[in-house]
Amino acid sequence: MNRKHNRSHGRRARNRALSRGPITTWGAILAILCAVGLVILPVGRASAADIGAGLTNVTTTLVSGPASTTEHSGQAYDMSFNACLPSSAQSGDSWSVTLPSQLTSWPAGFNITNPNDSNDTWIKVSITDGVATFTLTESGAAQSNLCFRSQFGGTLKDSVTAGQQTLTTTVHGGVTSTTGTIEVTTGPTGGSYPPEDDGKWLGFNDPSDQCRTTTADCITAGVWLAGGDRGVVTITEKSQPNWTFDCSATPSLVTDTYDGSGGVTQSWDQSRFKLISCSPTSVVATVDTAGSKQSETSFTVIYTLNAVAPGGSGLVTYANDATISNDQGSEQVSASIQSTYVGGSADGAGIYLKKTDAAGNHAPDPSSPVSLDSGSTGLVFSIQNNGTQALTDIEVSDEVIAGSGTVSDLNCTFPDGSTGTTWAGPFATNSNFTCTAQLSGVSGAHEDRATVTAKGDAGTPLNSSDTYNAVTTPPSSSPTSPSSTTSSSTTSPSTSPTSPSSTTSSSTTSPSTSPTSPSSTTSSSTTSSPTSPSSTSSTTTSSSPTSPSSTTSTTSTTSTSTSSSPTSPSSTTSTSTSSSPTSPRSTTSTTTSPTSPSSTTSSTTSSSTSPTSPSSTSSTSTTVPPSSSSTTPPGTVTTTGPVIITDGSSVSGGNTGRDPWVWVSATLLLGAAVGLLTLRLRH
Repeated sequence: MNRKHNRSHGRRARNRALSRGPITTWGAILAILCAVGLVILPVGRASAADIGAGLTNVTTTLVSGPASTTEHSGQAYDMSFNACLPSSAQSGDSWSVTLPSQLTSWPAGFNITNPNDSNDTWIKVSITDGVATFTLTESGAAQSNLCFRSQFGGTLKDSVTAGQQTLTTTVHGGVTSTTGTIEVTTGPTGGSYPPEDDGKWLGFNDPSDQCRTTTADCITAGVWLAGGDRGVVTITEKSQPNWTFDCSATPSLVTDTYDGSGGVTQSWDQSRFKLISCSPTSVVATVDTAGSKQSETSFTVIYTLNAVAPGGSGLVTYANDATISNDQGSEQVSASIQSTYVGGSADGAGIYLKKTDAAGNHAPDPSSPVSLDSGSTGLVFSIQNNGTQALTDIEVSDEVIAGSGTVSDLNCTFPDGSTGTTWAGPFATNSNFTCTAQLSGVSGAHEDRATVTAKGDAGTPLNSSDTYNAVTTPPSSSPTSPSSTTSSSTTSPSTSPTSPSSTTSSSTTSPSTSPTSPSSTTSSSTTSSPTSPSSTSSTTTSSSPTSPSSTTSTTSTTSTSTSSSPTSPSSTTSTSTSSSPTSPRSTTSTTTSPTSPSSTTSSTTSSSTSPTSPSSTSSTSTTVPPSSSSTTPPGTVTTTGPVIITDGSSVSGGNTGRDPWVWVSATLLLGAAVGLLTLRLRH
């Protein structure tokens, strides 16, 4: 009966365990996943965002171009787009704008710059398929209350039909604004007919660029001649400012033949054309019009021009005059074009602080601190108003945010000649001043942060900060430590080519001490055959316990001599250190370097340890062959003890950062593990 009951109880217990096991396991997994999720959650917004919905004071207007034009005219229009950014805007944030659909040939892009420095770009603009994307730069993000003005243009599409056209601009995620209206009328009807007068024209080969970036062959020029027999006509051209003739693209003649009903046929017959001369500054050519009829034929001479320099933001004028002459007289024809303005400027309050030491070192990164062996240096703060508004209520401060050290004697010389750390202003645009301070008492890692605050228009607060990181090199040992002193020396290896084996012996001698003095005896022996691939070394240490209150000291001297055969490819070395039983902590540094596989090493180690010392420090240097079976790989350095980590703080026993999320995640992971263990133990 009891056996049956026990078996039944066992089955029930097993079933409960099987049913609860997956639940507790999944519960622990979920807890761990939650902890990991907290670790990877970003603190604040870390990536760029679309801030179109946050733009304010959005305006868009047509700024150039006629109110009325004809179909297929390719008429150029310029528009402006202005707005203000939200205060939360960060470097890399962007917003996109759909431009009026009736226009095409937009510029590929341009920059909106600091009005005080055209090389300082605050917003970058790119335009693709009628959509303009504005991206905020780091320099622009440093401004407060940033507003911008931009202007750019396109040309009327051939597909636009007659009627009133309303041009609109839409901010993605934001507002749609009316840019303007234009009246498009029906184009000329009845087809094409020969011109009655001579004339000239110029055109940009790439309407979206307009010689802003590309200078070679960026303009095409033409001179047309009215039809009719006028004999041999001479065309003379001379270059003017901003452009030259491109003689590598040979000027040519186009002949238009009209059928009288509005139809026209073009041909590139060069038999009537003769190029007399061509240079970057002039072109002379002739056209033989003999036998042509005014109602049937006209001629056009075409050639290309190079811009002298990139047109940049535009508004560059390219003008051209030509003289047309024959045996009946001469006349002058002219034409000019101007590239549209593309660009913009911004307005905002800005201030910038840069901090260096007296030697000019800029060290804002905790992972790259300046080595400051003396523990002190002078500091220099350079502060500039890099915005477009005069600033007031300027204040400069500095604080130590990590490690040791003190910043003192902070003093600024302001633009009006006054000194101190506060200034009423006004701090004019593009002006600057300098502050100095003294850093002292640095031991280990150090980081301090300088900050300047000010106010822009309407009292808008703004600030700029910069940090300085330094470190002093920690000593390799602690000779002043009252707890212990350790020294180690290693002699140069000597080779015993005839030795068939290696033997290691170790002896320890303790001098006579008081009855409470501890004693220790260490013996070590190593034996290897000439062909043995490895040798084995063992060390045995015995020590007698001592009284925790004992004040006596123990000195042990260990001498080790090792010789190995030349054929022994490896050896194993083991070292044991005896210390007081009352010592709660010890720190050991071990360095291993590869040596020749055939060597004899002699090592002498002397250590003195106080039984009552709360800590001891030991340093041991061991030389082993490259193929040694030692637990420490050859050529590696293993260090335990105070180290300097990348964020500049000093910790004992490893790298510990200052990120609180690390501690949060570690705590949650530990809690999950404890919870799982508790559930297992209960069931």
